[in-house]
Amino acid sequence: MPAGDKLLNAIVGNGEYTGRFRLFCGVWIDRRYHYPPYAPEDPPPSKRRRFDVGGNTTPRRKAASIPAVAARVENARRKVKSKAAVSALAHKEGIKGYSLFFAPSPEDKARYPSLKYLWEIGPDLLPYDTMRLFLFNVVPRMWELFAGENEKLGDDQPWVIPIAARETIGCEIKAGRSTVPRSQARSLRSIHKHSGPYKAVDWLYFLLSVGEDLLADRISEEFFKMFMLLGQAGRLLFRPSSLSEEDLLVADKLLRHFCQAFYLHMYAGKVERLRVCRPTVVALLAVTANIRACGPA
Repeated sequence: MPAGDKLLNAIVGNGEYTGRFRLFCGVWIDRRYHYPPYAPEDPPPSKRRRFDVGGNTTPRRKAASIPAVAARVENARRKVKSKAAVSALAHKEGIKGYSLFFAPSPEDKARYPSLKYLWEIGPDLLPYDTMRLFLFNVVPRMWELFAGENEKLGDDQPWVIPIAARETIGCEIKAGRSTVPRSQARSLRSIHKHSGPYKAVDWLYFLLSVGEDLLADRISEEFFKMFMLLGQAGRLLFRPSSLSEEDLLVADKLLRHFCQAFYLHMYAGKVERLRVCRPTVVALLAVTANIRACGPA
């Protein structure tokens, strides 16, 4: 994702419209953008939806929309507006300016006419790594929340697993090391003590293999079902065989239900929990579009 953002010349991480595929809108609070479905300060009768978790109403970035955004930023720069004003506009739009492969300047269009085909593809030209999104962003973040490791969310965290149960989970994982080949044993380190150094393969093993047994009866039913929605989607997406269109539709449905459960139970509309509303959670809604952008499986 960072490499793609550089080629796209996009705002890295903390922009108001940070999505590469979907135009979901952030909320600026405490010097940072967060991504709840609604702005928390809007009164209930007139809440303005920032994006739709369950539907397809959020517009996608297109081949024509990215150059238009880049041109607005570059026009502000040419008008010698202050750096602060240009930076604020770039953060709002999510694009810093022209980029050769996605939003070329008039000079680039004249200089490189052979790149016209790439310019017409748009953001689908540069899909992000779905596995990295899951295994370096979403799944580790879920465990961090279950382990109560985000102290800035306050005391009201009903999903947190008691420390005695977390220690038991760690011991249960570690006890399986002697039953598998040494090359696989590194994924069976105590998650209670060693979740920080976990690599993608470790989180994959946790999501697809042991997480269901370890979390059952240790977190409440609604949070367990939420985790299983993510796990079921992962079992469809991360397998050696190809993905059919039916598989993608089922995975998309599971991810939408996961996001709905996440915002319903973990965010719950509470301002103090805005820190859980990260762009990587919303990016799950674009996973199937992202995979289709990679071409036939």
